[in-house]
Amino acid sequence: MMKTILVPTDFSDHANNALHYAAEMNKQLKARLVVFHSYHVPVPATDLPVDTRSEAELKKSSLKSLQDLKTSMSAEYPDMQVIVETAAGFADDEIVERITKGECDYVVMGTHGASGIREVLLGSNTTTVMEKATCPVFAIPAGCKWKAFNEILFAADYGTHNYKNALEVVELAKPFGATINLLHIRSGKLDESMEYAELEGFKSRVIEETGYEKIRFTMVDHDDVFQGLNAYMEESNPDLLVLSMRNRNFVQKIFSRSITKRMAHHGHTPLYVLHTEA
Repeated sequence: MMKTILVPTDFSDHANNALHYAAEMNKQLKARLVVFHSYHVPVPATDLPVDTRSEAELKKSSLKSLQDLKTSMSAEYPDMQVIVETAAGFADDEIVERITKGECDYVVMGTHGASGIREVLLGSNTTTVMEKATCPVFAIPAGCKWKAFNEILFAADYGTHNYKNALEVVELAKPFGATINLLHIRSGKLDESMEYAELEGFKSRVIEETGYEKIRFTMVDHDDVFQGLNAYMEESNPDLLVLSMRNRNFVQKIFSRSITKRMAHHGHTPLYVLHTEA
């Protein structure tokens, strides 16, 4: 069955950038692209001027902009199936509602500026989508151009709760022949040989289950997991960073205001967010 990539848009530059990123990625995934826009009908609550167009007018305008975008994308990617959809309501609510309807395997959304990933995780429409989506979400920083996945960095603790996510990363990596690097930041609190054995066992189990052998793991010693992750990313320059949304507080800490400058590398690294039940 053909997969579906949902690409929400507000027709901004960063949204258009994410759309082209999705289209380039889709040359390997062979999915259908659903470009989705939600429009909000304002309710006047003050004397300040508001958009007074009717819902019908807003819907017509939304569909016109979407159709123009589809025409442009179809000309640039003639072999790609592009579908456009619109709905009335707040963006985050309508995107999540569209996802829950099914036939959505991935969501690709743009973020703003060099601090985009922090903004995504600490308060935006994309934050809500990441938390509530039933499928993986790509967050594409503004200005980030498509680069084929050669190395995918999966930073997580490799317990049972992340095993399902590892299988999903393999499914994404396969069409690109990408290497998956399972990164573990070791704080020194546990025995090194024990941690090594656990990671080796996790890797071997994933390879045995999937038959995909381009998987390795890296163990980095650092007493600060966030600084360790940033330093390793600057050294390895992965094409995609994968994080689990199991513990949003953990993810928030990575991109907290106090260390955002030290995490500057994330300003141009696409992020792939997965969920886990634990």
